[in-house]
Amino acid sequence: MTQPPRPTDDIHEQASLWHIRLREPGADERLREAHRQWLAADPRHAQAFAEAVELWGKLAEPVARVRAEEQAQWRARQRRPRLFRPLAAAACLVLALGGGLLWQGGGLDDLRSDYHTAVGQRQSVILADGSRVELNTHSALAVSFSEGRRQVRLLRGEAWFEVQKDASRPFVVAVPQGTVTVTGTRFNVRLDATQTTVSLAEGRVELDTAGQHAELLPDQQSCLHASGLCSATGFDRQATDAWRQGQMVFYRTPLKQVIAELSRYHHGQVFIHGEALANLPVSGVFATASEDAVLQALQETLKIKVTRLGLGIVVLR
Repeated sequence: MTQPPRPTDDIHEQASLWHIRLREPGADERLREAHRQWLAADPRHAQAFAEAVELWGKLAEPVARVRAEEQAQWRARQRRPRLFRPLAAAACLVLALGGGLLWQGGGLDDLRSDYHTAVGQRQSVILADGSRVELNTHSALAVSFSEGRRQVRLLRGEAWFEVQKDASRPFVVAVPQGTVTVTGTRFNVRLDATQTTVSLAEGRVELDTAGQHAELLPDQQSCLHASGLCSATGFDRQATDAWRQGQMVFYRTPLKQVIAELSRYHHGQVFIHGEALANLPVSGVFATASEDAVLQALQETLKIKVTRLGLGIVVLR
């Protein structure tokens, strides 16, 4: 028995656009009649529209969950006492009232920081002691130097440090789970949702968290989390350093992890349809600057379909 033809990618995109337009407040009877005519024009249209309705229903829960988590983080930060620079706080308050919600896009971290980057942006800064810091996408750093101590706080994101030697003034990187202390060295620090990963290229660093202490040697990596420290291991320096050249390096990495990494550099949401697809291994070097180029490469190498639904939402099938 011959199977009926499947909707094409173009039809899927049309169906998604119809679904969006019909949900808008201004949808009227003329629009609904045009939609009925579109459905009747091709049996594939009704199938694609039904799939679009189902898909958007599935997307509603994760989108709502992300939004709820962001709002919860914002409320928690509001409850914590903060010492802001008065002029900066006043200026940001005016901008928030006039231009939208301050919490969106990491606004509170930006307010507390001395240096920060937007999504997709990188920045290199020289601190007062001559140390150099490179900030990756969507990162924020606060600096507090005194006569006896050099301290910075990585509020979000990822940073590469090249610390000037000064035995009399240790350099401390504070992260949510603990501290990284050095006198002079080169290392990378990355904050994720539940842990901070420290990768040491040169010198030595001391890690402290949850009452635990450890020392890293060159080419070792460890992580700090709420309950303690991970065991020190080796790491792929090329993959860890890749972001500083605007690249991402993967070797047999599950597709879902590749997409999670890509999402750090671009706005919008990329959803993967099916667990089997999510776990497909990916190897390669990709530029962080172009989401479209990465998705095109994945489409060609993995033989998957990339469907853009509008509003920055992409579905991989």
